[in-house]
Amino acid sequence: MGFTITGIEKDLKNNSRNELIRGRLFALRKLILGATVKSVSLELGISERTLQRWKKSYLKEGSLELGNMT
Repeated sequence: MGFTITGIEKDLKNNSRNELIRGRLFALRKLILGATVKSVSLELGISERTLQRWKKSYLKEGSLELGNMT
């Protein structure tokens, strides 16, 4: 799945027990739904750069793995 709401929702379901990945997926979900990187980063207390890295990794890998999401 790509960077789509369908892909994110599928990954949320597949990672129902991993709170770290779910938190990152919810952040990416906010971006898909129209929030800005700045607003999401401020809301979650993370840097914009970190959020951009998560997005880039998700686009490259198609999913969020603990090994490439540090």
